[in-house]
Amino acid sequence: GYRQRSDPVILQCFERSSLYRLGVELDSPFPQVLCLGAEPTVDDLVWAAEFCDGVAPPRAAIEDPETGIKSDLIERAHGLGLAVFPYTFLDEEEAMRRYLHDYGVEGVFTNFPDKGVAARDGH
Repeated sequence: GYRQRSDPVILQCFERSSLYRLGVELDSPFPQVLCLGAEPTVDDLVWAAEFCDGVAPPRAAIEDPETGIKSDLIERAHGLGLAVFPYTFLDEEEAMRRYLHDYGVEGVFTNFPDKGVAARDGH
């Protein structure tokens, strides 16, 4: 029964052609998110800004897992009007909280939705 943009649906995909077809050819009302590979390019962001509502980068593209150094990917995506949904968090409530509250991402992909909700609701 989901038919309106306000329904709780987000379409996400790694394939640009699929998102283009859904959004442009089939006129899907739902927000669309382009999933990005390990090394997102400027072209990825520019394309997403034209055809999508957001991007889903691997979390390592935002914060180096070895050094903890944060990239400027979130700021660049937000500058183009894109929401950011990094993937994939495990049982890591503190890390999800950092991304949501300190880094300002709009949401996260996690295999532990209860921890994601707790991270979203906790400061």
